Amino acid sequence: MTEEPSPLTKISPSSLEGETVEQRFARYALRTAELDLANPRRKVMHPNPNIGYGWSEEFTDRLLKEYRIFFAMHAAFPEIWLPPSRVMDLFWHEHILDTRAYFADCQQVAGRYLHHLPYFGMRNPEDASLCVAALNSERQLYLRCVGKEPPEDLWIVGFREDDMRKLVAGRFIPVEG
Repeated sequence: MTEEPSPLTKISPSSLEGETVEQRFARYALRTAELDLANPRRKVMHPNPNIGYGWSEEFTDRLLKEYRIFFAMHAAFPEIWLPPSRVMDLFWHEHILDTRAYFADCQQVAGRYLHHLPYFGMRNPEDASLCVAALNSERQLYLRCVGKEPPEDLWIVGFREDDMRKLVAGRFIPVEG
């Protein structure tokens, strides 16, 4: 089995404008740290299932820390697809639903709107393969930017193409056997 080249090679030196990957991330992370995410935080912790998810304060604060990393990576490296985990995606949706705040936050951090493709990996078999590659890219980028493994309960770690096929079996990708 040949080892695939690092997906981080998608980051061109010219796009970094003289910065290292770590410096680029740090610059965007500083901007992300300034975001006021109190409203989506409050909403996901709400105990009423018609309003929120009833997440504990401890869990929500851990997720919020990781969401800021995700948001900064998404802003800093638009050439790399960064699929969110389910809980990251749920928080991202709550952020996006406050459209004015989300738009302003995107402008503050990235200078552009940060789009979300919620169906990535589920559209066809090729898409599933691309999503698995993107998940591995995301892990490598996290390691490079943060210097440690992402928490497995908040990020998708060690996902394989077979896992993706099982996840979407019967919905979008026909699974044999």
